[in-house]
Amino acid sequence: MKQIYTHTGDEGTTGLRGNFRVPKDHARIEANGTLDELSCQLGVVRANPDAPEEMRNMIHEVQKMLMMLMGQVAIPAGSDIAPADSKVFDDMTARMEAEIDRIKEQGVPASFTMPGSSPLEAQLHVARAVARRAERRLWTVHAAEPVDTAMIRLINRLSDLLYSYTLIA
Repeated sequence: MKQIYTHTGDEGTTGLRGNFRVPKDHARIEANGTLDELSCQLGVVRANPDAPEEMRNMIHEVQKMLMMLMGQVAIPAGSDIAPADSKVFDDMTARMEAEIDRIKEQGVPASFTMPGSSPLEAQLHVARAVARRAERRLWTVHAAEPVDTAMIRLINRLSDLLYSYTLIA
């Protein structure tokens, strides 16, 4: 069984890919922590029995993409680790846009709603707000150490998708 605790973070640092150590409040760690929180919030949405199957399926695909994205964020600047092809992020962004368009075609008015009309709708709003924060954290990383902006677009579109889901929840 793999060791759960290593003591390596007890002094305020943590690891990035390629055996790089950074402070636990490094912009990449903050971004990945927020992306992890986002995936957890999406898991709560996906576990909601009122979530339609197509919503649960899309969210599960997004969660898998978030895992990949977190791996990319964990590649430090100057590393010789090859980044993922932007196309994978662009393809998922296009899938989310298609889902947003499908929801829009249902004639649902796109006015902002106050969270709390149902447990599912409230959970979607929380996930949407965390997605917005994740996008801000990625822009912070990008300002210091450029990352693939296709990843940031994906998170921006995810918040749009989650907002669209609140309209039908």
